Amino acid sequence: MKKSYYMIMSGLVSLAFTFTACDDYGNAAIGYEDIVTEDTTEVTPPEIDSQWQLKIVSNNGQNDRRVFVYQDKLYDAMFSATTGWTGGDIVFSYRLPDGKIVWGARDSYFGVVDPKTRARNANANTVRTAMLIQDGDINNPKPSDLHSLNAFVQTTNPDAKDYYNGEELLKSPRTNRRYYPLIANYSDNQLHLLLGYFATASSTRYSTAKLDYNFNGKPGDAGYLQLINSNETFNSNTLDLEQSQLIDDGYTYMYGSNVLNGNSQVLVCRVKDHKFDNKFEYYILDTDGSYAWVDKMPDKTLAAPRSNILADNGACQYPQVVKDGKYYYLIGQKYANGNAVYIWRSKSPAGPFTDQKTLFVVPEYIDKIGNRYYSNLTHVIMHQSLSRKGELVFSTTQTTTSGSDNFTYPGSADYLRPYFFRVFNWQALFE
Repeated sequence: MKKSYYMIMSGLVSLAFTFTACDDYGNAAIGYEDIVTEDTTEVTPPEIDSQWQLKIVSNNGQNDRRVFVYQDKLYDAMFSATTGWTGGDIVFSYRLPDGKIVWGARDSYFGVVDPKTRARNANANTVRTAMLIQDGDINNPKPSDLHSLNAFVQTTNPDAKDYYNGEELLKSPRTNRRYYPLIANYSDNQLHLLLGYFATASSTRYSTAKLDYNFNGKPGDAGYLQLINSNETFNSNTLDLEQSQLIDDGYTYMYGSNVLNGNSQVLVCRVKDHKFDNKFEYYILDTDGSYAWVDKMPDKTLAAPRSNILADNGACQYPQVVKDGKYYYLIGQKYANGNAVYIWRSKSPAGPFTDQKTLFVVPEYIDKIGNRYYSNLTHVIMHQSLSRKGELVFSTTQTTTSGSDNFTYPGSADYLRPYFFRVFNWQALFE
């Protein structure tokens, strides 16, 4: 990556003494001029190709002036679908060996969107487990590059209410519980998807399921994604530890933020050789004050609070780790649903992560028709397979200010859908 150039000029500070006149009985009054340090640091923006369609995000003191944040209008446009998957909470992306990218989403809408008004049809259905696949040139994406991997109820009769409605990848057998996708990887010529099993009305997690898939034909073909195996009892772990993954030094490290009694801790587990079927190991702080990798998670109410890998009881949601040079950087959204995005660093993928800084702040509005403001920022997710020059790439999703804004109103399809940001020169935070 070509680093941005900085010209540093030293600020000069002068101290002047002014002596005023006095008589024989008075002491001389000594005046001190105010000490002024002028910031003369010259910051050079990154070189941006106009074909990337990046739009600068104004920095009004939200982040370090050496860090540059851009909206990615190309990727925004690719996710502005009009049929099939029309929005949802993106929770991961994974690049396959052939260059295609698999996207995972929860709480998604399937149906039809008016291309002019960007209004979502009222007959859209909600799907909790969804995946998409992107082919083509990842540096020049087009809407036609994105394909839903969920089966459709029917695509032949536009007048029927279930037109382009989607089916679940894994349907819950109980109405008060549902599956959510977590992360995916590719090994032994198969795609492996982990899903958490959660209570519908709360964040209580019961277990983890795993689905194994083959690909047949080309993206967009019916039956392109073929289910090979479904294991609903894959793992009994009830901690949310698979919110992101890092592939490094022969392991796949998985990170998650666990909330107990209103407090958030960041935890890590791993599997050897990047295969989910291998033994899960959990990084736990023993009662004697030593960290160790163990095969079984102890009582979560005891082990989790003391096993936080963020120094000084730091907190975030959706922790994600990237390696750059000799350091590992953990990035996470402010807990809970905050607009600030924090960054820490460590010399180990298991922490401790220290030196917390604000990376950037997500704008409180989005580019759309109609109301541009939203209620909550629900996911800030990193996608480093999309990086062009070493910059950090994120998608964000958000909830509406009113539940009815998800349908029929102009611009309703542009709520609860991903928007993309690229953060350049982020390493300058630690220089």
